[in-house]
Amino acid sequence: MIIGIDTKIARLEGKLDLVLSKLESVGEKITSSEDHRREDGRSIRANQWAIGVGLAVLMVALVALFPVFFGIGTQLRDMVDRAVETAVTGPKTK
Repeated sequence: MIIGIDTKIARLEGKLDLVLSKLESVGEKITSSEDHRREDGRSIRANQWAIGVGLAVLMVALVALFPVFFGIGTQLRDMVDRAVETAVTGPKTK
């Protein structure tokens, strides 16, 4: 009987070691996936900051350059008006 109990205990210890090693590997996988999530979160935040700064710079550039674009548009309209007037009435003679 004692030999049978010792054998059963040895088998249980072997199974317990196997279960513990599997749990350790699962724990390592969870830890590594958490590390990847942290890295992904950092890169996402960095991308969000870069996009935000880029959009802010774009808005400032548009506000600063709007008068230039408006001036070019006004000049183009004046040129087209003169061309149409010349085409309709003929060249002005002095």
